[in-house]
Amino acid sequence: MHTLPVDEKDLRRRLTARQRMEEERGVAARKRWEADRQEKRLEWEEEQKKRKEEDDAEMEEAGQGEDLVAE
Repeated sequence: MHTLPVDEKDLRRRLTARQRMEEERGVAARKRWEADRQEKRLEWEEEQKKRKEEDDAEMEEAGQGEDLVAE
């Protein structure tokens, strides 16, 4: 079996530790991004629901006005 010089073994160990740390950092960043995205999506859905309710209320008011004119 071929053994690596101590310096190269240490270098590889540090590299894998660094890769692992960067990967963990990337996973944490992705989770934060996904949570932020989910929160913004919920806010957007609530805003859309409010707009629809307001539009429906305006349509009802407009519809009632037309009914009164028709009578």
